[in-house]
Amino acid sequence: MGLASRFLSLFSILSAVLLTVASLTAEWVFEACMVTDASGSRISVFEAQRKGERLTREVHAALDRVETKGKIADMVVSGEMSLIEGAAWFRSLSRESHAWHALVCPLPGPKDGEGWCRLVVDWIDTRLRFDRTASQADAVRHCLESELQAILDRDGGIELPD
Repeated sequence: MGLASRFLSLFSILSAVLLTVASLTAEWVFEACMVTDASGSRISVFEAQRKGERLTREVHAALDRVETKGKIADMVVSGEMSLIEGAAWFRSLSRESHAWHALVCPLPGPKDGEGWCRLVVDWIDTRLRFDRTASQADAVRHCLESELQAILDRDGGIELPD
């Protein structure tokens, strides 16, 4: 009988533990996994993880766009791609609203070919100032601005290809 009484007491304890756990609400369990954000609002660990994963994807996408813009800039400088083609590529890379991060520089409109060309010229100029001398960067900028002005004088505006 000693074994049966031990088994019965163990069963009673296990039943009490199971009933206690079963009585906990899902809200209480998830509340234990909550943290607060900078404003003091409660967010779940799962929500924070999802936000972190989304931000990681956005950062990788932004880095890919910057790398692609660098390749386009190199092709424009080397003459493998025209300024207008480069501007069309820049425009296509910025089609998504969250793809534009230059808060001090407004996004050119989709039909603003001149604005996209000027953006490419500025981007190339900034990039070249890291790898070349100032006079080399100035010479490339002058060449691109002359090309842009010649197109504007000839056509009166710039229409980018799709």
